[in-house]
Amino acid sequence: MIPLRAKSVVFELIHKSSVGLSSLEIREALNNRFNRVTIYRSLVKLQEENSIQKVINPQGIVKYIYCNCTSDALQIHFCCKNCGRIVPFQIENHIFTLPEDYIIEEMNLTVSGKCPSCEKEA
Repeated sequence: MIPLRAKSVVFELIHKSSVGLSSLEIREALNNRFNRVTIYRSLVKLQEENSIQKVINPQGIVKYIYCNCTSDALQIHFCCKNCGRIVPFQIENHIFTLPEDYIIEEMNLTVSGKCPSCEKEA
């Protein structure tokens, strides 16, 4: 069982962040107040509650972002290759056709490039 305080602190940090955070970045931002296992369990629970989403950035690093999902729309993420900012967007009316007896348990779709701020600096 994870401490309720740990879960709420982790959620607040992710919710306020403008970029996706890795579990290591979360632990460092919280000054190692919680151990690795507690942070991991908090992240898993928050994902189960659909409060946060796990995103794999173009470098293969798992980041966590606040999830504002209120519909069944497919959530896709844009990852800026320069600053690391992760911005969610949705595609409506998605249809997937899988062979019989296949079940989707998880799907990650990430689009990468430059965000408007980084493009202006280029």
